Amino acid sequence: MMVHRTGESAEAVIGHPAVSDASPFLWCCHARGPDDVHAAPDYETALAWSDMLNAINWNTRTGAPFSWNDCLIKAAPARWPHSAASHAEDLPRSIAGFALPEAKVES
Repeated sequence: MMVHRTGESAEAVIGHPAVSDASPFLWCCHARGPDDVHAAPDYETALAWSDMLNAINWNTRTGAPFSWNDCLIKAAPARWPHSAASHAEDLPRSIAGFALPEAKVES
C-alpha cells in the first residue's frame, strides 16, 4: 500500500518521469478512492490536478479534518483508459471542474 503525505507531489508518489506535451498518449487525473478519471489536456496538467486533489486533507462538507468514515482520495496522472472520443467529450467538463473559483467564467 502506498502512503501519501499531504503536500507531496503525485509525481514523487508514483515515481513517474515528466512526459513532454508531444506524448502520443491521452492523459487523465485518476482519483483513486472514488475511482474517477478526469480527462486532462496533457501530462503536466494531469499532474497539477492530482496535486490539487492530494492537497485536500479536510472534509469539504464540514470543514473539519478527515474522520474514519470519509473517503480519502489519492490522485495520480494516468493514461486515459477509454476512447479518444470520450476523452474529447470529458475534457471541457474536467477543465471547468478544476478551474479555480476566481478563474471560472460565467456562461
